[in-house]
Amino acid sequence: KEELLNKYERFMTLRDDVLKALEIARNDKVIGKSFNAKLTLYPNKETKAFLTSLNANLQQIFIVSQFEIKDYEEADERALEFESMKVLVEVAVGETCSRCWQVVPHIDHDELCPRCAKIVKDN
Repeated sequence: KEELLNKYERFMTLRDDVLKALEIARNDKVIGKSFNAKLTLYPNKETKAFLTSLNANLQQIFIVSQFEIKDYEEADERALEFESMKVLVEVAVGETCSRCWQVVPHIDHDELCPRCAKIVKDN
């Protein structure tokens, strides 16, 4: 139980760093909403292992359209530095799905991303 609590607290600290970076990008007019964002994390080795161990859809948790994790050493010079990672927020490139509002590489003729098109088709 304590291990789970520690894991949760550690993740929430990282999430706070991501939210700060998104807020700065909003204030600097880089993005409007978080769905307009491409988020790249450059965690140190320990933090990268931790994030990988979560086995979670971090793109959904952070509410961004595009997400990737790269090695700390690869960090873009524009990335903001936090205690255990660097964070880069850029504008997501692509087209906006009319159902979920995520920016994806391409949408279909109904203006839906592949995920939403499948959901609509199956229902």
